[in-house]
Amino acid sequence: MMKRIFLLIGFLMVFQVLCFAQEIKYSTHKIAKGETLSMIAAKYKSTVGDIMRLNGMNAQSQLKIGVKIKIPAEGTIVPPAVAAKSPAETPKKTIVSTHIVQQGETLYALSKKYGVSIDQIKEWNNMPDLHIEIGQTLAVSADGIAAANAAKTIVTDTKQITVPVSKPALQKTITEEQTTTEIKEQPIVPVPENKSAITYTLPAGIKKDGSDSYFANEYHTQYGAIQKADGDAMTFKTASGWEDKKYYILLNDAPAGSIVKITADNGNVVFAKVLWTLDEMKLNTGLRFRINEAAAAVLKISTNRFPLHVEYHQ
Repeated sequence: MMKRIFLLIGFLMVFQVLCFAQEIKYSTHKIAKGETLSMIAAKYKSTVGDIMRLNGMNAQSQLKIGVKIKIPAEGTIVPPAVAAKSPAETPKKTIVSTHIVQQGETLYALSKKYGVSIDQIKEWNNMPDLHIEIGQTLAVSADGIAAANAAKTIVTDTKQITVPVSKPALQKTITEEQTTTEIKEQPIVPVPENKSAITYTLPAGIKKDGSDSYFANEYHTQYGAIQKADGDAMTFKTASGWEDKKYYILLNDAPAGSIVKITADNGNVVFAKVLWTLDEMKLNTGLRFRINEAAAAVLKISTNRFPLHVEYHQ
């Protein structure tokens, strides 16, 4: 008899928890880049613990950009038992096995993207150094080793040439078929040995608000939340911008090809395209951006190192 009473009490407790869980009111929030649970909790006037319990999270749980999570209504307390009955609304993790190298990508960036170490990528791909090439297939997990090795056996008749570029300590390898389109879209100045730098003069009538920038219209037709990034910058050399008003930037916050708004402390503005990431190297220590020299000239920047304010759509 006593055993039946305990079973009945246990059933009633579980039933009560389930009913309470069903009554919890919540909204959903889509994780954006750079957000933490503390930031989200403060935004919705909730607590980290309540959000974690409502989504079935634990200390090892990670926030994934683009994933939607439940946010308890303001003032709602989520009991521990709810977590077991309310699993997080996250899709099953799919392990990506290979990656095809794109313009501007580095092993450091790939290691962060796939949550592995640089040494692991080097080991899986039998790499002697950090050098990677555009179009190269890399294993980014142990499951991708066979596929990456198979990709290496594909033979092409495409001759490769190396174009020296002014990005510090970097050379880009591109195919002859790419030279016409890639360099036209991403104008890079080859620097001849033992030759002084080429100087350019800006055309008259440059607009302070950047509205005459080549990429201005493309920026204003983009959608998505505006993200902001502030930090120190320096320049790099390209042949663009002086006459065609095409300005370029290197940064890690937005993907290559994005159009960003750059504002200097003096209020001058240009709109620029992201060429590639700002590599982790000694010359870039403490920097968040590099812009081409024409962009710096339009912004009327006269110092070697300078602060910038960058906005882009996510």
